[in-house]
Amino acid sequence: MKSAFIQNTFNRKGQLSQLALDNGLSNLEMCMAYLRKLPYGRNTHRDDLRLVFTEKKGTCSSKHAALKSIAIEQAISEVRFILCIYKMNVQNTSRIGPQIGTLDLNIFLRRIATLILMEKKSILLLLMFLLLA
Repeated sequence: MKSAFIQNTFNRKGQLSQLALDNGLSNLEMCMAYLRKLPYGRNTHRDDLRLVFTEKKGTCSSKHAALKSIAIEQAISEVRFILCIYKMNVQNTSRIGPQIGTLDLNIFLRRIATLILMEKKSILLLLMFLLLA
């Protein structure tokens, strides 16, 4: 069963919410699906989250930050923005093997920003963006 706050229709308050609505995204669920499909890429200015929508790309962190900013604009308090440290190695992230080899490392720590949805007292992790690249 989906939480009501994921499907609540956005109002036009806030720049990111307006950009979402201009792109046909009327609720948090639609925004999550849209952002998940956007290609990975660094935006021209990482501090301007509007560029995720206008350049139609973003890093995991910028996509999560844009979604959290929309949640703030829409007063959806159940969305939390958190920072995780991900231990990457050849076994769990095979595509980084060449990079680790050139640095003579066994593991590589990567900072990943992600979102969680708080519902009552249970936590539903949103891992949909975690392995976008």
